[in-house]
Amino acid sequence: MAITADQRSEFSSFYHSLMRQLGDEGSAFVVFQDGRCVINLVSGESSPGLAWCEDTKVICYSACKGALAMAIAKLVAKTELSYRDPLGKWLPIPKDKPLALSSVGQLMSHCSGFVAFHEKVDGELIYDYDAICRLTLNESPWFSGKTLAYSPFLWGWLVSQLIEAVTGECFTHSVAGINYGAPSETEQLATLAPNLAPLKSYREHSLKRQLGPNGDPMTRSAFMNPSTLMVGHNQSSWTSAMVPAASGRASAFGLAAAYSDFLRSIQKDDPVSPATTVAQGICQTTQTPMAFSYGFMRPQGTIDTQFGSLSGGFGHSGAGGSFAFADITHGLAVAYVTRSLGQAMFLDQRGVELVTRLYSLLEIDDEL
Repeated sequence: MAITADQRSEFSSFYHSLMRQLGDEGSAFVVFQDGRCVINLVSGESSPGLAWCEDTKVICYSACKGALAMAIAKLVAKTELSYRDPLGKWLPIPKDKPLALSSVGQLMSHCSGFVAFHEKVDGELIYDYDAICRLTLNESPWFSGKTLAYSPFLWGWLVSQLIEAVTGECFTHSVAGINYGAPSETEQLATLAPNLAPLKSYREHSLKRQLGPNGDPMTRSAFMNPSTLMVGHNQSSWTSAMVPAASGRASAFGLAAAYSDFLRSIQKDDPVSPATTVAQGICQTTQTPMAFSYGFMRPQGTIDTQFGSLSGGFGHSGAGGSFAFADITHGLAVAYVTRSLGQAMFLDQRGVELVTRLYSLLEIDDEL
């Protein structure tokens, strides 16, 4: 059903009350329905003393992975690329490296085994895009076969190189609603800060333990190698770095609009639909259940993976709380971005309550 003016007003009141209650200092929430923006809300400040605006951008971490997945999906739809293609067809990978034989589909669904760097990487390399890309092409897999192992950072450099190879163009500074590289002088970029209030936890995550001194070496390397990946995110050097899987900047409106545009090109019964799960199970990186289509997280029927309905949802969350998704079944594209960083890997309490209320408002009773 279409959202009425009264429902829009009701949801606006709910959103602003929720942000105050949960200690969110600055955020935006946008919904497109059947190609039209029906909810466009902002709250709080982008930095102390500066109001959040519709075009305010914020680093949204892994929520930007959806933009890369959309770029690859569009190349597949134009038959310029196939998910069955070996990566060695496109990338200058040494022939003796297993990466050359891994498929595009395995990479996109986090089943290639290429999760992290094995050797310690100089922290300065994240500021040298070409150098770190060359390094990724000489990596070895941590797993063989089709083991699900989420790659938080290395994945992005491989995908961006793939986009460059197929298109013949350098990885651009704007991909599906996400900006990369040095911000322009006119770009209003939000300052990141910890969320002011504790947020409800929906599952027992072992990731914090895995990242500790006695944690799993692969997981530690995936998230913390190079060490500069995890620090200084308000510094100009980091916001200018080309870290395709994490340093993208977006507004909620830009993200939701990108997903809405992408919906127009999707056939629900397409075997390579973004709403078709191709990998699921206990992830070897995070030690928690995960499910993916080609580059997108899929709903798992749990409260913190409500990336739309089970039948048609796909999207991606980012560390800190930002997320975006689309729902083929109901023609929805949704995005929430925030400067107030929580601790959840999937949807945190803010995301769960916003999505639950939205679907209730629309009288969508599908299982989320």
